[in-house]
Amino acid sequence: MKTIFISPDGDVSDSRYMRIPLGVLYIAAVLEQDGHEIKIICSDLFKYTDDEVKKIIEAEKPDIVGITCVTCNYRNGAKYAKIVKKIDEDITVLIGGVHTSFTYEKTLREYPDIDFVSIGEGEITSKELWAELEKNKGKKLSKSDYSHIKGLAFINQNGQVIKTPAREYIKDLDSIPYPARHLVPVTEYQKRNVEAHLFASRGCAFNCKFCLLPKTEGNFRKRSPQKVVDEIEYLMNTYNYKLFKFVDNSFSTNKQCIIELCNEIKNRNINIMWRCQTRVDLLNEDIIKLMIEAGCKEILVGVESASDRVLNEIYGKHITLETVKNVFRMGRKLGLVITPSFVIGYPNETPEELEATKQLIIELYKDNYRHPRMCFLTPFPGTEIADDVFYGELNSFLEITDWDKYTHICPTIRTKYMSRHELAKIYVEALAEITAGSKERMERIWPEEESVDKYYTPQINMYLMKEGIIRKNKMRMKKLIGETNE
Repeated sequence: MKTIFISPDGDVSDSRYMRIPLGVLYIAAVLEQDGHEIKIICSDLFKYTDDEVKKIIEAEKPDIVGITCVTCNYRNGAKYAKIVKKIDEDITVLIGGVHTSFTYEKTLREYPDIDFVSIGEGEITSKELWAELEKNKGKKLSKSDYSHIKGLAFINQNGQVIKTPAREYIKDLDSIPYPARHLVPVTEYQKRNVEAHLFASRGCAFNCKFCLLPKTEGNFRKRSPQKVVDEIEYLMNTYNYKLFKFVDNSFSTNKQCIIELCNEIKNRNINIMWRCQTRVDLLNEDIIKLMIEAGCKEILVGVESASDRVLNEIYGKHITLETVKNVFRMGRKLGLVITPSFVIGYPNETPEELEATKQLIIELYKDNYRHPRMCFLTPFPGTEIADDVFYGELNSFLEITDWDKYTHICPTIRTKYMSRHELAKIYVEALAEITAGSKERMERIWPEEESVDKYYTPQINMYLMKEGIIRKNKMRMKKLIGETNE
């Protein structure tokens, strides 16, 4: 079956952080194994207009169009369904991603040109659906004839939204081929992000209330160390990658897996540099030492807050501030950069707790000199927080319902004590202080209160450029590449 996948524009990622769309490329790789012809429209990369996308589809004449999206580019992706059906109503349109997995009914009602929503992991669902569509090509069947395929939602002939049984998570991740990177212009992505992104595992063993993982990826599952390092060598040899980022959401969940992976890298004597993200309570000195020996240069950890109450009673992290500080002491002692990530703006978070978090951000930056990742609490569909905000006791705090604004860097809810603009000011003040900039200079480029709900990535980037943060990061990457070549 001739297939076009669309990776839509509209994601929050700017050119410095843009990464190859691994999710859809995993699905494409599985479908290619079955003989399907696949093309990817990288609208995220090339910023295609609707008319340009329309012309590509008209020229290619696909049997199926698949659309992948997250919350902030959901509308930009879903609109393509109407464009496709105007070209040829017989083209099957499927949409998938974490957002539509939890909003499938609303998605199907709002965009009736969408035939199917893929829910959960898409590799096996797509494999089975494509096989059935190919078998029935040319036949006039109803969508209900596909109700035996797990992991789908559709509207039947009676106008009812039907959700088929849940798709089981893939247990053997080694059975999945590498993402079909050959289908996208890798060199163009490399101009914007010099790191190769890959997974060593899927899922998570924890249950943070602001996170989608418990419902989207299930429990922790790992790839074999041999397969992971095989992929690293493939990326080095095929695309000349030198830097790697493991995009697992909790890289060191299973310590034995990390030991085996690091030893595999060391035993093959490959000179690489990489980074990852994990929880502070999954790190100890021995693990950090081994990761450094295997080429690890940086770990992103979820600190979230300086308040034990917020960390544990509200976010469900089950960590302590002392654990956080101990890990940063270890990183400083061993020479590893540890980057903290914070989430601010829970409705019951007090001004004192927010101020303490701001001071912790500054303190940890001075310890590590690595720009922290700061996010506003965002009620993404599927999270426990979202259930409370959209349907529960926190609903009165919700102020923004436009999915385009659900980016982590735009406050969508106020707190009991602060407006969204006041929350944004805390973000700004922390940035100003860690870069030794003045608040007054930041305020000159900061949007007015009435426009705080708009994207303000340009303002933040302008400030970071003025203070040299972007330049320093680029220099850091070049240095790492130089060290790798030595």
